[in-house]
Amino acid sequence: MAGETTRLTLTPVSEVVALLERVEQLTESLHTSRELMNAKEAADFLRMPYSEFRRLAPYLPRHPVTERRYVYNRKELLEWVLTR
Repeated sequence: MAGETTRLTLTPVSEVVALLERVEQLTESLHTSRELMNAKEAADFLRMPYSEFRRLAPYLPRHPVTERRYVYNRKELLEWVLTR
């Protein structure tokens, strides 16, 4: 016990940098790939102008939040696009 030295295993800086970059990528993807989206987010997700999205909205899979507001499920929108 007395006189013993503790050896630390140091991770190379390049590995730490790679891990930090991966965490940053995952954090960003969490913000950009929301499961439920409002109309503007859904239009961006489908990469179409908001005006065109509004025209198509009644035909899209959507869920009412209020009488005039809807949310769109990412997975359902993808299925809708693939079946067109």
